[in-house]
Amino acid sequence: PTVSLDYLRPVLLARFAQDENLKGILVERLEGRLVIALPDRFAFASGSAELSATGQAALFAIGAALTNIGNDVEVLGHTDPTPPHAGAFPSNWELSLMRAAAVARGLRKVGFDRPVRTLGHAEGRFGELSAALAPDRRMALARRVDIVIQDGIGAAP
Repeated sequence: PTVSLDYLRPVLLARFAQDENLKGILVERLEGRLVIALPDRFAFASGSAELSATGQAALFAIGAALTNIGNDVEVLGHTDPTPPHAGAFPSNWELSLMRAAAVARGLRKVGFDRPVRTLGHAEGRFGELSAALAPDRRMALARRVDIVIQDGIGAAP
């Protein structure tokens, strides 16, 4: 069955508070959804789409909570506007998509067996971050992967 997002948010926050490595993961309740934001320091090295040990631990905690809910889940990858250096990813879009896919695979590994919609936004939502933030904080928040839990089954467009 679907779970109330107002119930799930404090459950997740309590789990994250119990683990020193997971403190600082952002959990935000928005209209119709709950967003769990994994800033880059939790999940990936710069320019990489391979989950770090901290990222794997975060997904274990998140996945354990999500395996028993019927809510739709999607994973959204984001980047800052800086183009990636020469390497495996020719653009921020590919990097953001591969990071989202890595998180979706991580959720599967911990037992979340329902479909997960996976999207790469690259720097497309950078402008939504407050310009009042310190520049380094704004860039760090831009490089994140969001796990979005919808309010009910079928709510994802």
